[in-house]
Amino acid sequence: HLQTMKFFIDTVCELFYSSAMKKTTKFQKLVRENRKLLKQHFKASTVSMWEHGNRTPEYEAALMVAYILNMSVEDIPYYRVIINR
Repeated sequence: HLQTMKFFIDTVCELFYSSAMKKTTKFQKLVRENRKLLKQHFKASTVSMWEHGNRTPEYEAALMVAYILNMSVEDIPYYRVIINR
């Protein structure tokens, strides 16, 4: 059973990673195509880091990008900081 469980976990992780990488690559292309527009709302260095895959936008920035480009935030890779108090 341990072997089966490991295979299942490895498969799920691989699918998730593959999906995340596709989303990141699409986002990089989207940023490249809309670089000038995005630089009107974000620092040029931030847009450049998104374009080259060196940084992922925070949730709030992803919401703004989605609004600016008239798309769903679900199509943008982002991270969210959650603070437990």
